[in-house]
Amino acid sequence: MKNLITLAVIAAIGILPLTPAENNSMFEVSYLIDQGLDRTFLMVRQKAFKLSSEDRINLYEMKKKKDTGGPFALNFFIGFGIGSYVQGDGFGGTMGLCGELGSLALIGASAGSDVPALAILGLAVFFGFRIFEWIRPFAYEGEYNAKLGNALIIGGMSYTPIRSTIGAIAAAEDHRVSVSFAVGY
Repeated sequence: MKNLITLAVIAAIGILPLTPAENNSMFEVSYLIDQGLDRTFLMVRQKAFKLSSEDRINLYEMKKKKDTGGPFALNFFIGFGIGSYVQGDGFGGTMGLCGELGSLALIGASAGSDVPALAILGLAVFFGFRIFEWIRPFAYEGEYNAKLGNALIIGGMSYTPIRSTIGAIAAAEDHRVSVSFAVGY
């Protein structure tokens, strides 16, 4: 019985370190991305150098922004930048909120006035910011994904090789020699 318990303890201790050290780095990079890419960009980039290209691509696929439907719907129906805030876009949310509140202030200020120009200006600003809010989730998705790809050092990489070419061009112009190389995958 004692030998069986000892064997079970040794087996359990042998099973515990199942996660390789490089996956610990992957989890650490994932955690840093979750803390906010704007604040942790440089740390993510430093730690990404230690990861394999496959791990970096997997992290990119897991962490990229994919769903813009929800933020778009919130900005479309409710407004005030709420959809952008939900998406994690503080700039877009603040612009939408301030723009709509400012336009409503213009409309409110024109209530006691006989001149409708202020109300018309307020409505124009309101609808202008609404259009901004409808477009912003899609723009933010592209900006975020580009920043994430840059932080994970996968910018410009092709996931599936389409072609493979290597070219060199040498030119002599005005007694100067220039050499250009192009590598495509």
